[in-house]
Amino acid sequence: MTGEKSVSEHHWTDRLESEPLGPPSPSEIARMRAELEAEGAVFGGVVTPEFIARVYQYHRSSAREEMTTDAIELARHGVHLVPSDLVPDDQLAERLWEVIHALARLRIYLEFTDHLDDRSLYRALVEDVLKRPRPLEPEDAESSTHIQMTGEGDEGYDLYLKHYANEAERAELAAMGFCVPMMRALVADRDRLLPRAWST
Repeated sequence: MTGEKSVSEHHWTDRLESEPLGPPSPSEIARMRAELEAEGAVFGGVVTPEFIARVYQYHRSSAREEMTTDAIELARHGVHLVPSDLVPDDQLAERLWEVIHALARLRIYLEFTDHLDDRSLYRALVEDVLKRPRPLEPEDAESSTHIQMTGEGDEGYDLYLKHYANEAERAELAAMGFCVPMMRALVADRDRLLPRAWST
């Protein structure tokens, strides 16, 4: 849930965090519940005022979380993304791999890219994937992020089945009654060369 805080919201969040003033009044609880429901929250059954207050605090704390994008983090490390249309064909592969290796240095790894040619992959990265907001987190040498270029949800799984699922996976799904799409040829041989979390 997002949105700017009002003065009363700041006041109540401060109360929740320090808790010197006792529980909220019924009118404050009603206001919190109304705001949460207006932003899409659904409360099933009977809920206590304390539960509503804690949910409200959690979402308001999340809204204050500092956000960034992978593109911003790359720029902080000296790698600036050039729009796809401005990259000549003879420089595209070099530019793409510069981005791939820069991401790996940030412990961000690409997977399932072979269904995309270099131009399509670069465009998807610089115009969409690397511009998606995410929480700003402290650097951690033990953690890593994996970006599957097939995408998410049903569409992403469909792309996976078309291009990457092996015969055993496809046969198992077909035996369970699922409609399995026809295999399609990959257009690149890149994935085997991509940096891996265990090799950087």
